[in-house]
Amino acid sequence: MENPLNFKVYKGKSALRLNLVRPKDYSLGFIFAELANLKEITADKKRIYDWENNKLGIKLGFADITNIIYALEYGDSCDLFHEFNGSTTSIKLQRSEGGNSAYFFKVQKKSPEKQLEVSVPLSPQEAFALNIMFKKALTSIHNW
Repeated sequence: MENPLNFKVYKGKSALRLNLVRPKDYSLGFIFAELANLKEITADKKRIYDWENNKLGIKLGFADITNIIYALEYGDSCDLFHEFNGSTTSIKLQRSEGGNSAYFFKVQKKSPEKQLEVSVPLSPQEAFALNIMFKKALTSIHNW
């Protein structure tokens, strides 16, 4: 059974999963984003993404969500940056230059051990849905 708090986007070369984590006790909630590149295409044309070994996970808090909503609402791009224990993560919601995608959701993580980047194209309809869900999530993470 699908978790109604998840939003998933699967594309030809990459995938994005977003999970709303509601607040507990006196802590704020957040959105947990996971991105993975395509690992392989099976003989029966099923796409397998590399969720086990090379996924990128990032916790999007209040400020991140607000920046993403603003960018989607006003047709803008946004750049976010996280640093934790010697690792840096760059999160970009970037407007597309034509084509079928309105945006690209890109995450790049650099650590002393390795560097990984995943970029997921978002159609205009997916960007529209994402904006609605992020707005709703903003009130949910505060338990309003």
